[in-house]
Amino acid sequence: MKKTICFVFFVFLCVWAVFGRKLAPLSAADLNFWIVLFAASVLLFMFVGLGVEKIKRYFVLLCNQSFLTVFGFFSFLSGMAGLCEFLLRPNFSLLNFLGVYGTIISLAALYHFWRPLKKTVGWQDVLTIGVIGLAYGSGLPMLKGAYGYLTLVSLLLINVCMRQLQGFGYTFNLNKRDLKIVVLYYLGFAAVGIPLGYFSGYIHFEFILPSPSFVLMSAIRIFLSPALVEEIIFRGLFQNYLTQKFNFKHGRLLALVSASVLFGVLHSGDPRYLILAGVAGLFYGGAYIHTGKIVPAALVHTLVDLRHLYGIGVIG
Repeated sequence: MKKTICFVFFVFLCVWAVFGRKLAPLSAADLNFWIVLFAASVLLFMFVGLGVEKIKRYFVLLCNQSFLTVFGFFSFLSGMAGLCEFLLRPNFSLLNFLGVYGTIISLAALYHFWRPLKKTVGWQDVLTIGVIGLAYGSGLPMLKGAYGYLTLVSLLLINVCMRQLQGFGYTFNLNKRDLKIVVLYYLGFAAVGIPLGYFSGYIHFEFILPSPSFVLMSAIRIFLSPALVEEIIFRGLFQNYLTQKFNFKHGRLLALVSASVLFGVLHSGDPRYLILAGVAGLFYGGAYIHTGKIVPAALVHTLVDLRHLYGIGVIG
C-alpha cells in the first residue's frame, strides 16, 4: 500500500509539472530555495511511513538532534508552500523534474530496504553517499548553489540519524578526555602540517587577527560544513567500513591510511594540497579512533581550517 501511495504521489507531481507550466508563473526571488526545501521534506517524510506511531518515533529521534528538528519542520512547511511556485515555472524542464524526484524516490527506496538490515556500515551507506554526491554534481538547477548544497548536507545528516549505525560515534556527548585529544591532535598536525605546507610553498606565514565574533561564526560554519560532513563521510563511513572489513593485525591502521589517502585524493587540485590533506586525514582519523566519536575529529578539522583562514600558515 505504501509503495502504491508513493507511486501515485510521484505521478501526480509529474502531471502537475506538465500542466502547471501552462499557467501564469508566480514571481520568486530565489526559486531554488523553495525546491530544495520541498525535496528535503519529501525524503524526510516519505521513508518514515505514513503511520502515526512511526512518525512519532522518528521525531523522537530527531529531537535528539535539535538542528535537524528545526530543519525538518521548516523544510516541510515552507517547502510545501513553495511547491506551487516551483511547479508553475514556464521554462522548467520535465526531464529536470524527473531527475530530481527520481533521485529523491531512489533514496526513499534505499531506506525502505534498509529496515531489516543490521545497523552496521555496509555498501548501502556507501551507495547513498554516492547518490547524494552525484545529485549535487549533476548540474540540475535546483541542486546548484548554497541551498542545494545545504539540502544535500541535511539529507546526509538525516541518513546518519535514521541509520543509527553501531560504532559510528555520531554523538555530541563529549568529555574532558575527548577535548584533550582534540587539542593534542590539532597541535600534532600543526607541528607537521605547517612545516610541510611552508616548505612545499603551499602556505605562507601571516598573522591575521579578526574580531572574536567573526571567528566564532566562521568556526560554527566550518564545523557544520565542511568539517562535520566530511568526517561523517570519510571517518564515520569509509574508515569505519574498512576497519570492519580489515579484520586482521594492523587492519585498523590500514583502514586509517586508506581513508586518509582517499581524503587527500578527493581534495586534490594542487599536488601539494593532496599531500597536506592526506596528512591532515591521518590526524582526523586518529582523533576518531582514540575517541570513537565523529565530533572530536570534526573539531580538529575545524581548528585546522580556521588556522589556514585566520592564523599562522595561511594558504598562499
